[in-house]
Amino acid sequence: PVGRMEHGKVKSCERAIQKTVRSYHRDPSCLTDLVRCTVVVKSVEEVLEWVSKVRSMSAVAAGLSGPMSEEKDEAAGLSGPMSEEKDEAAGDVESGKGGRGDGVYLNITSIKNRYDRRYDLRACGGYRDLCICVEVGWTVNAKNGSCTFIPLKQWDETLNLRRHICEVQVLLEEMYTVKQHVHKEYVNFRNVLCQ
Repeated sequence: PVGRMEHGKVKSCERAIQKTVRSYHRDPSCLTDLVRCTVVVKSVEEVLEWVSKVRSMSAVAAGLSGPMSEEKDEAAGLSGPMSEEKDEAAGDVESGKGGRGDGVYLNITSIKNRYDRRYDLRACGGYRDLCICVEVGWTVNAKNGSCTFIPLKQWDETLNLRRHICEVQVLLEEMYTVKQHVHKEYVNFRNVLCQ
């Protein structure tokens, strides 16, 4: 495994409402980071390795606007090695509907790549990370309350399926360390920009 995982707190109701009003024009369906975690890595190469591994185990934008295209990869700053990895795992796995899709439990709904040189760092005060939103589907056993994750290709025919989008932030070790010490200042910066 690449990197170490740091669990994040569930976003507070106050911040969820604030973000919904400020960033999403009061549309709560756009809020996708209530549940989140951080993967801390040592290098940009490890960022690419981690993303490639997650993409090989996931469908990409299934049920949204179609599979992620090379143009979308390039716009997200994920061309090059990422595209080669995607080509190997393309086809039915992209939609989660066949072949290796039996083992696909994650649906990547968005990727924001702040490591891309084209990303406007003024908008985020120089902060860099890679955020991937992944959707999971599960059912709850009514008798004992246990949770069972459902493969993506079975979502359409599963009764009482519950779905949720979680955010995974991939951070370099140095940025993670800085973030721990200046988060309060970041909140003030974000509030000034009304984000």
